[in-house]
Amino acid sequence: MSYNPQNPNGQATSANSAPVVIASDQSTLPVSLSGGATSANQTNGTQQTQITDGTNIANVLSPGTANSNGNAVLVANTNQTVTFSTTTAQAVASTDAGNYRSVSLVVTSQGSSSSVAFQQSLDNVNWYSIALLASTSTGATGSSTLTGTTGIIYSGPLVGRYFRLNVSGITAGTTAGVVVFSTLPYNPVTTVAAVSTPNATGSAVPTTGFYQGANAATALPTASSAGSLTGLMSDKFGRQVVLSNAQRDLVLPITQLTLTSTTTETTLISSVASTYLDLVSLVIINTSSTPTQVDFRDSTAGTVRLSFYIPAGDTRGIALPVPMPQNTSANNWTAKCGTSVASIIITGTYITNK
Repeated sequence: MSYNPQNPNGQATSANSAPVVIASDQSTLPVSLSGGATSANQTNGTQQTQITDGTNIANVLSPGTANSNGNAVLVANTNQTVTFSTTTAQAVASTDAGNYRSVSLVVTSQGSSSSVAFQQSLDNVNWYSIALLASTSTGATGSSTLTGTTGIIYSGPLVGRYFRLNVSGITAGTTAGVVVFSTLPYNPVTTVAAVSTPNATGSAVPTTGFYQGANAATALPTASSAGSLTGLMSDKFGRQVVLSNAQRDLVLPITQLTLTSTTTETTLISSVASTYLDLVSLVIINTSSTPTQVDFRDSTAGTVRLSFYIPAGDTRGIALPVPMPQNTSANNWTAKCGTSVASIIITGTYITNK
């Protein structure tokens, strides 16, 4: 097939060109690309890739470089270092820190009467104090102003876009230091206070030792309810206040029992479920003209635990320095006269125990 007139040699527009048939046995055609990458720069050259935000070219925030464009693309573990030095009262190290998450700084020198305040802002106009934590801190309370302090690293999270240090009060000398902004989040590390090692008995109290304290009291505090947390109580010299046997809530009086002309075993203290009734004291009065023996048991028909001989018209008793424990819980204490007399009166105290 042929066309008339024939295509002229050279280049023409699509509308002015005739179709061309390429032979099936055509050898490889050489192609030349002007302005593109060559094999040389593809292999050995530096290739640059631009990142776009859809409207313009975004800057790449490289390690150790400053960039005030909030459109920057962050590179992992990136930081920016800003040094400052001033001999006059002014704001220093002012930085658009919108691309960073934490800040660390150290003041290496302070001029006479110099104070350095840590400040952040959302609009670069209104500035507010922030607290940074010292690397030597043992607590969670930071500082927002340094006066005369040098050589300690302070760090904390960035909560506003802009950061600066405001130097005030300086009358002579130089206030200088370094601020480092990081893309990594703030990770507080505090120093744990030294704990004293065990000391031999009789040795001096170590300077890092901790005393266990008690409340020095000259009057009883307001009573707490059962299950509440309370403090130890001591006298004014730190000697702990201790009650004998049990607190008063558990010390109970024995209801007066009168045995009249009987030798029958009689309940003196009634049983309490799942509770021991430990005997503290007894007072036995014989108002009759005949002496008798009185036996006390810690269960009905049980073993005799105490016996008293009570002369006629006399009184006997005991106050135990250590309560006599009841052998089995949930049992009575009983009293029984050896001989029948006109009147035996018994009183005393006991404590409840578990």
